[in-house]
Amino acid sequence: MAFRTDADEIGDVSLIAENLLTIRRYWDGQAMREELKDSLSFLKKRFEDLESDFDHLLESLQHEDEVDWRELFRQAWNRLHLALKRSHCTTYTEALRILKER
Repeated sequence: MAFRTDADEIGDVSLIAENLLTIRRYWDGQAMREELKDSLSFLKKRFEDLESDFDHLLESLQHEDEVDWRELFRQAWNRLHLALKRSHCTTYTEALRILKER
């Protein structure tokens, strides 16, 4: 196992915050679909305990015409929010702080 430095942890938090922000920007109509897919894939890898939630979202992206996007993302954002808080509390709190600053 590689030794993790504070810089590694700060980098992780920044990446998590950036990808959470992309999901939020997509919700608000300010991000492209490919950006959303990239962010979901990153977060899926980073938080293995959320894999089924991300699989559901990524699968839904394949059927765009059949999806109520606002409802899907409201539910997904809430699940993501709760799961990240539960499983990565310190990192998530810091990521939220970064999001609020933007």
